[in-house]
Amino acid sequence: MEIHIGKTLLGKLLSSEKKLMPSSFQQREKHSIVEKLTSKNRLRLLSIIFLAIWSITYFGYHISTKNLVNNQGVVIGGDFITFYLAGKIIQEGKGTKIYDPEYQKRVQNQILAPEEMKGLLYYINPASVAVTYSVFSFLPYRIAFHTHTLIMISFFILGMFALKSQLKGISSDWWLAGLLGMVWMPMMHTIIGGQNAALTFFLLCWGYVAIVKNQQGKAGLALGLLLFKPQYGVPLLGLLLLKKKWQTFEVALLIGLGHYLLGAMFCGWDWPVKMLGSVSGLYWAQERIAGGATHISIMEVFDFSIIQPLEKIRGDASLIKLIQYFGYGIIGSLILFLIFIWRKANPQHGDFRLFCALAISGSLLISLHTQYYDLSLLVLPVLLILDFQLLKGNTPNTLQRVILIIGFISYPLHRISSYIHFQPLFLIPIYIFLWSLWEMKYEKNSNSNHQLKLIQ
Repeated sequence: MEIHIGKTLLGKLLSSEKKLMPSSFQQREKHSIVEKLTSKNRLRLLSIIFLAIWSITYFGYHISTKNLVNNQGVVIGGDFITFYLAGKIIQEGKGTKIYDPEYQKRVQNQILAPEEMKGLLYYINPASVAVTYSVFSFLPYRIAFHTHTLIMISFFILGMFALKSQLKGISSDWWLAGLLGMVWMPMMHTIIGGQNAALTFFLLCWGYVAIVKNQQGKAGLALGLLLFKPQYGVPLLGLLLLKKKWQTFEVALLIGLGHYLLGAMFCGWDWPVKMLGSVSGLYWAQERIAGGATHISIMEVFDFSIIQPLEKIRGDASLIKLIQYFGYGIIGSLILFLIFIWRKANPQHGDFRLFCALAISGSLLISLHTQYYDLSLLVLPVLLILDFQLLKGNTPNTLQRVILIIGFISYPLHRISSYIHFQPLFLIPIYIFLWSLWEMKYEKNSNSNHQLKLIQ
């Protein structure tokens, strides 16, 4: 009888214990295959394999390629040519023509002569960026590009080192997380493709750490420098202004003024007007001719997936206007939502990671110009969310792991957008945004339950 009772009690205890187990633990029992595929050892091996593939591809391509322009009419270095030619214009003392497409084309032809690239990668960035890139124009194009690649790798590594002290959940595996972030296709694409997203990543990391440590001067310096990408710097500064970070805002404002004055010295005092005119004029027209298939912000996806098809079938003009207003309405609502929720952000709390992840992913969505390779900036939000989960003693569940795997390998899908008239990579910043919100809600519910238990 005693044995029977003992077995019964033991059975009940084991049953109740299993019910009390976290759902993530139960899912690990059921879905061990996914967990094994994403174990540290396999992720370490995967990151090394990807790094080897990128290195072999990069060196193999550039060693075997003698010409600056390949058979498809594309210049080596990808987008670097647009920054190099802008720097060349500054070096020649013709800064007032920095946004003149005809002059840009002439300089581009001079750089690549006797070869020639079809079309023009039109420079539309702030004049201060062109002044900075003029340093590269003293070097031959090929050497300048390889130097730029090394600098961008260095900026990514510096960003991870800056972030190290705050990745308390990831802890000793921060280098593995950073390596996975660097070999992720959007980030590596920008590094070896002539873009400067790695610099943006570094400034975001530096700014985040400075805010958490209440180093307002350093935060202002980081976000002020980030104004070279105003579509990201301005929204983040606006949110910090809501938290009354006056010193941060003042320093950033001074750095922003420095951006303007540096550009004005070389390109004339009216360069911002010319830049805005070029963005809304020729550049936007060229993007629409190309279809805008590579863009991933809300308004750009609306234009590519809804408005352009309607224009092709000669859709009602009033309906098209209504859709445009609807898109701007969504952006406005998203901005108001960020303002509303940011009031609860506290840099000294662990969940500030989630607020920053929300702000960065939201900035990509509300921007009027976000290219597919700007997904590289989502490395930081993903690291912050994962770090928050691990600090709480949780690990990504099976569904989250599967989604992260899909996100990691889905980058080539950007090429199918012209066939399906939708940019599938648009779903990635949306997921990061919603994931941040979900973790916030889960944390709020957990705190509420904990307080209820204390009261009881």
